[in-house]
Amino acid sequence: MKPNENRSMLNIATEDPLAVAVVGTIHKGDVESLKHLLEDNPGLATARLGDPNECKGMSRSLLHVATDWPGHFPNGAATVAALIAAGAEVNARFTGPHTETPLH
Repeated sequence: MKPNENRSMLNIATEDPLAVAVVGTIHKGDVESLKHLLEDNPGLATARLGDPNECKGMSRSLLHVATDWPGHFPNGAATVAALIAAGAEVNARFTGPHTETPLH
């Protein structure tokens, strides 16, 4: 079985408290809190932030959050490693009004 195969995709609105919490832990570089959120919320590692019906269908993965502008968040490598260990899809694409782009 391929990673993430047969998993239903979790879509979380950006203003949802869980989305705010996980983005905050990524931006702060709080890897331990991130790991707890990932353990407590199955599917979070593969979740898409955004609403496919709003903002021209824009959504992104938590790996996009970790590598997003302005970047250089504390503990970036450990954050990415924790997300991947929890099942984040490394080939996930940003979707939206621009173009679908993979992680850089």
